[in-house]
Amino acid sequence: MTIFTKILLATDGSEYIVGAEREAINFAKICNSEICIMSVVLSNSEYDKLAPKLVKQAEQDAINCMDLVQNNANSAGIKSYTILRHSEYIYPEIVTTAKEHNIDLIVVGRRGKKGLFKLLLGSRTAEVINHVHCSVLVIPRTAEIKGKHILLAVDNSNHDEVAKITAKLAKYFNAPVTVITVVHTEFSKDNSEIGVARICGVLQTEGIEKLIGQVVVGKYAETIVKIAKNLSCDLIVVGNHGHTSFKNFWLGSVSEKVIKLAESAVLVVRN
Repeated sequence: MTIFTKILLATDGSEYIVGAEREAINFAKICNSEICIMSVVLSNSEYDKLAPKLVKQAEQDAINCMDLVQNNANSAGIKSYTILRHSEYIYPEIVTTAKEHNIDLIVVGRRGKKGLFKLLLGSRTAEVINHVHCSVLVIPRTAEIKGKHILLAVDNSNHDEVAKITAKLAKYFNAPVTVITVVHTEFSKDNSEIGVARICGVLQTEGIEKLIGQVVVGKYAETIVKIAKNLSCDLIVVGNHGHTSFKNFWLGSVSEKVIKLAESAVLVVRN
């Protein structure tokens, strides 16, 4: 059974979404997934009445953009369909669409010019990811996931399900995996080493042999990104705990910094 049966690609047609479009199709091909391609036309009743031609043009631009992505998906043998929404607020439309269509993974670009990507990667990153029921994959424009190396960043809580998904991805891409926990001081390393060893055990049980686990002292996000770069990782995986005491740690400043600083793709897995 595939990890992500249905993938939602949220596109705005900007240059920053090129990487997300490419990797969404790549992911779908490798994972045997279906793609829902969606775009949101920003509108409200007052604006629609004042500038109907502009709204119509925005609609056509969005349709053209989605059609192009769908053609690329079709060429790759990927089943896909498109959805166009109108709303004053883009984020709720993504959440609603993901729920209505039983989406397993949302793919977005990084640093778009329009509202969608500013919202997703601005100060409310944690809130956006925490309101969707599924995992989110953030792709910088030039990032490519080829299976060079996967970095799984965990804390001391339960990441077994995240580890299992990471294992499946590692198998799909035939990629080695490094598991890390970042701590501020040497005094915190003992308990963290136990947690890393447990996650490595889960990965080994899932059949991952090319595996390294380590606890590193340093600043959380900066250290994660530095290690990913040193190991030539093309995918960083972090877990989303939902409503737990660790939510602010992983889905607040740390995950946001990782997403902004990383040259590679970042996958936030719903735990």
